[in-house]
This record gives sequence, structure tokens and C-alpha cells, in this order.
Amino acid sequence: MISFFDNVVVADVRIHGNGFLQAELPDGKKMHVWNKDPDFPRQNVSTQVHNHVSPFMSAILYGRLRNIEYQMKPVDNMSKISGKVYAEHEAVVRNGKDTELAPTGNDFYIGGRRTFDFAAGSVYDFPGADWMFHETIPQTKLVIAVVERRGEKDASRKPIIMVPLGSEPDNEFDRYGHQEYALDLYHQVVEFLST
Repeated sequence: MISFFDNVVVADVRIHGNGFLQAELPDGKKMHVWNKDPDFPRQNVSTQVHNHVSPFMSAILYGRLRNIEYQMKPVDNMSKISGKVYAEHEAVVRNGKDTELAPTGNDFYIGGRRTFDFAAGSVYDFPGADWMFHETIPQTKLVIAVVERRGEKDASRKPIIMVPLGSEPDNEFDRYGHQEYALDLYHQVVEFLST
């Protein structure tokens, strides 16, 4: 399996602010690694709930992952809402794959949810749709997944990220600011998968 990772470019290994490693793989695939290390770099404000601009397939190689899908509803009458309210933000590219979040002025709440648990060997699909949001939560100390985009990315759309209302996103977090940690973890994962 080691040959699968041979063509990974060092600059394409980074830490996502939501607490997982991202590595660009050949053929447009990505590896995501969640590690429940308390020292894992992450942003100060959790912004896990988000959508995608293109559909994707995710294959779990190791561990267990929970995927929670949300249907977000616009806030039009706060008195009728029970539960968490989110401020909508667009992901704006700042450097390579690093982004910062810009508020749109729209607020949403969770109108419905579905929860799915996936173990190693499982594959799941997620639509690239404005109305479908999700978050992924590791259920084991280590989760390794390979993600593959299905279809073309719509360049006219930006990913939407939900920030808990009253919080400011951590736009100081830099996905490339933790390269030593990212590369060390990446090499450990490649070695683990090759045994």
C-alpha cells in the first residue's frame, strides 16, 4: 500500500482547523486523519458544520467515524427556535488550501438531522449541495479515511461554514502553520498503513 502515498508533495500536507490532517494524494484523492492527541493543533472556535461545493465519496481505512447530516433552516422568527443558532460564513481562499471565514449576514438553525456511523471498510457518499451540511466526528483515537471528489467542483460556489452565533471564527489559524507536526503524523500514518 505504500506506493499509493509515494507521489504526495510535502507542501500538500496540512492541518485543518477542525482537528484533522489533510494530505493531497494522486488522482485527486485526499487522505484525512483524525487523531485524538490533546496536542493536535486546532482552531479556537469549532466550525465543524459545513457544506461542500462538489459531491464526494469517503472510504474509511481505519477506525470509526460518525457523519451527522444537517438540514439548515434560515432564521426568520427567533421565538420559534429551540436549539443552537449559527451564523453563515463563506470560506475565502487566503493561501493555497488555507481559508478564512467571512460572514454573510445570514443566520440558520438545524431543521433536521441524520446520524450515520462508519467503521473501517465502509464507504459513504455526500452530495455537493447548498442545502446539505454535515460534520464528522471521530469515534476512535485514530481514524484514517480517503476522500474522492465525485464530479466537477463548481467554481462559482464557495463552501459555507456555520459558526455558532455570538462566536467569531478563528481566522488566525493557518493550515500550513503546523508543518512539522503535520509531516510527522503523515509519516507515522504511512508507516502504519504499510505494515
